[in-house]
Amino acid sequence: MRRRSGLTLIEILLASVILAGALAALSQQNATGVEAALRSQLETEAAVKCQSKLNRLLAEGLPAADATNQAIEGDERWRWSAKVGSSDYVGLKWLTVTVHQNGRNKAISTFSLSRLFAFNEKAVTQ
Repeated sequence: MRRRSGLTLIEILLASVILAGALAALSQQNATGVEAALRSQLETEAAVKCQSKLNRLLAEGLPAADATNQAIEGDERWRWSAKVGSSDYVGLKWLTVTVHQNGRNKAISTFSLSRLFAFNEKAVTQ
């Protein structure tokens, strides 16, 4: 009896199935990684825009009333809201700024920052 060298059809099919399963698992991991990277990028962008808007409001003066759903200058994809509230400390108030980017039917990314600030009548712009 002579022994054949080479692979049988069953061995080739088994190797193909294992390869297909491994590729499917790797592609799922890749998709998860891309989604996490995008979410991280949006969160970082939201945090930077929120900090920038908070600093600008404190430097230039606060709106006379709470601001809602205002476009961020230079980037229409992002919106911001600001709310001034009282605090337990005399002469200090809370300023809370929230930025968000909306998708089709929901907010894709949202970030809020709050800061205490010394309140005087000159801080409010008309």
